[in-house]
Amino acid sequence: MKREVDCTVTEDELELAQEESYISVSDLENSRPDFSEYGIFSFLADQPIFGVEPLAAGIEIESEEIETVPTPEPHPIERPEQEKNPFYDWVYLFGMGVIRVLRHIWYSFSHLLSKPLHAIAVFAGLFYVLIDKVAFGSLHNASGEMKKLRSDIKGALHHIRNSFHGQPKEVLKRFVTYPKRAWQLYPRFFRTAFNVLLPATAFAVLVVTVVSWTSATYALEVVITTNGEETSLGYISDESVFIDAKNIVQQRIDSGVSDQALIATPTYRIKRVNIDRLSDADAISDKLIEESDVGLTSACGVYIDGEFICSVKNETDARSVFDNILDEAEKKYKISDSDENSFADFIEDVKFVQGLYPANSDKMWEASRLEDTLKNEKKSAAVYYTVQEGDTPSGVASKYDISTAALMANNPDVDFDTFKVDTKLIVSREVNFVRVQIKKIVERNVKTPYSVETEKTAKLYRGDKRVVRKGVQGVDKVTYMVTYVDGTLTNSKELSRVTLVDPINQKVQVGTKSAAGSSSYGSKASYGVYASSSKGKFTWPVPGVSTVSSSYGYRKSGFHTGIDISNGRTNGKVVVAAAAGTVESVKYSHKSYGNQIVINHGNGVKTRYAHLLDNSIGVSVGQRVSKGQGIARVGSTGNSTGPHLHFEVIVNGNTVNPRNYL
Repeated sequence: MKREVDCTVTEDELELAQEESYISVSDLENSRPDFSEYGIFSFLADQPIFGVEPLAAGIEIESEEIETVPTPEPHPIERPEQEKNPFYDWVYLFGMGVIRVLRHIWYSFSHLLSKPLHAIAVFAGLFYVLIDKVAFGSLHNASGEMKKLRSDIKGALHHIRNSFHGQPKEVLKRFVTYPKRAWQLYPRFFRTAFNVLLPATAFAVLVVTVVSWTSATYALEVVITTNGEETSLGYISDESVFIDAKNIVQQRIDSGVSDQALIATPTYRIKRVNIDRLSDADAISDKLIEESDVGLTSACGVYIDGEFICSVKNETDARSVFDNILDEAEKKYKISDSDENSFADFIEDVKFVQGLYPANSDKMWEASRLEDTLKNEKKSAAVYYTVQEGDTPSGVASKYDISTAALMANNPDVDFDTFKVDTKLIVSREVNFVRVQIKKIVERNVKTPYSVETEKTAKLYRGDKRVVRKGVQGVDKVTYMVTYVDGTLTNSKELSRVTLVDPINQKVQVGTKSAAGSSSYGSKASYGVYASSSKGKFTWPVPGVSTVSSSYGYRKSGFHTGIDISNGRTNGKVVVAAAAGTVESVKYSHKSYGNQIVINHGNGVKTRYAHLLDNSIGVSVGQRVSKGQGIARVGSTGNSTGPHLHFEVIVNGNTVNPRNYL
């Protein structure tokens, strides 16, 4: 059966509907972005917008067929064409994709956590039920009985008060009856109370006991027996304190009385005491002295580096003796109170200890005797000095106001011929009782050396030089921290340096004209010019080797007529003429000097070069040599214990110290 449905729409109604709508479904579909162009978002290409199509597709009319009357097509709304912007399309698609990904992550994460959280909640509930039933069940029951018990107690107290006034004899009976009845009526409460209070009380007692015993101080009580009576000297932490006290007593008294007669053997007892009752060695020593039979008096003991020197009745007098010594040192070195960087002090540790001391004259001194002892008497102590670059035995001895022979006697194991740097010397074996150390800031103007600029010239022979411009030393203002010990400078540390005058370099012309011939003995050898020094001085005969292994003068084997140059790696090094001259003699021998050369420099001055290497001599008798010209090589021929050059300077037939000419 068909039923007609009138769906006619007038033109006015259609126009009104179109004007009131923003956009039609067809327009929305036409404005949809082309999702297929955007890769991963292509799945949206076939999806409906806002669910319009699924809604329309899902409608089925199962009733009778309805004949629709065709309606005229509505007039399309004229809209201005809008240009598509792909950027906004991309932003839209990107946002949709991010939302889908985040939603998927959230669902996965919540699903992952839901199971363990649910399990935890179940176990927590079971645990609560278990604790509530097992642990607190009895407490709940006891709580109920406690309320009833409290009410009964109030009633019992009321009856007891009434009994005091009416029937006093019944009071004692009620005191016995009521607790018994309460125990019978409320057993759960009393059992719970005992189960809780007894363990808690036991734990509290345990804590108090542990804290009390662990914080306690255990000490040794020192007890001595004198004439059958026990006397407690005090409490000490260990036996070493008493041993130190005995040593202090012996230092104070030192009267020739034996330890056994002076100090009785103590008895130790372990005691528990407060820590403030412990005594130190000084307190125990005072107690020991009090119990002895030695005549004592209160005084101030003077200790230097822990050693008892004497006692003085007045501590102020004792201190003034030491203060006067420091005041004299400060006046000598002009140290004022306003100078914070300079001070005088004692090297030794000086202490003043108040206590009981023997009243005999051997140990109880006047302040004047103490001052005289400190200033005039000595004590045994070694004073050391470390050899510095440029030091000589006589210079070190003079610095410490002793003779060179005394310095050698104090150091029998030191080789004074070599006198090597960093050698530790004993310069004194006794010192003052107290040594005064002065530290002071000083400023000095120090000359600085100039450099030498050389210029080669063919106008001069090799080895000859000519000063074109003399050098001028500069001046620096240097600040030092200097240290004096009993008037002797022991240390000087540079703190700062300021240049006042710059040095002017010296210009020197060096000759290149050859004046050397050549000759040989056995094997021919020839050398050029290796080194030279300023005019008027001999050049060093072994360039590059500056170590003197044996000096000029007396040594254990006798008088040494020259210097030996060697550093342990000297063999084969070139030997040069110390000054220009004529070769006077050339000798080859394996005795005495070994292979040697003697050069005559005129005016009675000659130089000898000995122990030369075999087949290394490159000059002959009568040959003219220049200063710095190579003549041979270092060897160990003749009476020699190792490779070295024995170098002599001979003036009018007598050897002199070569260092005065080099």
